[in-house]
Amino acid sequence: MFRVSRLLVGAVLALVTLVACGDAREFTVGVVRPLTVLSMSPSGDFPSGGADNVSRTASLVVQFSDDVSEKLVLDGEHIVVLDAEAPLAVTAVYDKETFSVTLTPEQPLAFSREYTIEVRKGITRVSDDAVLAQEVTQTFKTEDPPALAVSSVTPGPGSVGAGTLTDAEGRPQPYGAQVTLDIVIDLSEGVNPESVTPDTLALVRVTDGAPIAGEFRLESSDADFVNEFGEPLRTNDRIVFTPASPLSLSTTFEIRLTSGPEALRSARSTVEGGWIEPTEQSFRFTTVNPPVLSLVQSIPSSGASGIGSLIYAAAGVTITTGDAQVYGNAVSHDVVLRFSESVSSASF
Repeated sequence: MFRVSRLLVGAVLALVTLVACGDAREFTVGVVRPLTVLSMSPSGDFPSGGADNVSRTASLVVQFSDDVSEKLVLDGEHIVVLDAEAPLAVTAVYDKETFSVTLTPEQPLAFSREYTIEVRKGITRVSDDAVLAQEVTQTFKTEDPPALAVSSVTPGPGSVGAGTLTDAEGRPQPYGAQVTLDIVIDLSEGVNPESVTPDTLALVRVTDGAPIAGEFRLESSDADFVNEFGEPLRTNDRIVFTPASPLSLSTTFEIRLTSGPEALRSARSTVEGGWIEPTEQSFRFTTVNPPVLSLVQSIPSSGASGIGSLIYAAAGVTITTGDAQVYGNAVSHDVVLRFSESVSSASF
């Protein structure tokens, strides 16, 4: 008769001792080692949890413990990448040296999105057809979009003498009494049009905080430009604000940009990123000063001679215009001064 003793510890080899008719013989019997998934990338704390802030172009890799059926791992059914419940279109490549499958999504992953890599049961090992016994999944979350940044502001921060002097009709006039200008803000990328409102971008008069009414419009610095993902980052990347009425001279104004999720945000923004920089921003400028009052013309002109009309002025007699005398003893003439703009009568 035979006595069989077996010792199994995990996937280690068992030692089986057979004793037959008093003659003991020992030999080893191999225990079938299970096929497993060694790692999944981006891994985070595999297998307990996935990674955060993963690049939109990160490699998605599944590594097995052994060489597996290439046909099964590349069939699009046994290994999938899920966006919610929907599978993504991916290109899969198997490396028999490392037992790894690399998955490359055909489209860039979205910002701030959670994805799941799912390895399903049924994949077999090449050497003995051992089957992956249980499904393995790993989630990860992609990076947030970059913050929207201000590239430049016109009029420049701290500038003095901003704007163009105009007349009452808004026409350029060197001695105009009001200022016409546009506020231009260039951004790091295209803005979401719905986020451009008086609450997110405002022009105020500094002395009393009064908001200046006006209209917004969006312009593109380069509408044909796209990045490596085909995204048109230079479309609607410029905001132009035109005040509804001309601005006053020698007045300081402030451009204010709010921050946070309700602020200006990029066209690529999500609920978790892509807004204007995290702190409120403001830029001040002062409009052009009134021009210096200058004498344009004087009559008689400087250096003129033989000016005026002779009149006769008797003692105690007021000289009046029109009393011209060929042999008069005084001269009558008006002096005319023309200035660059209207003058205040109080200045005489």
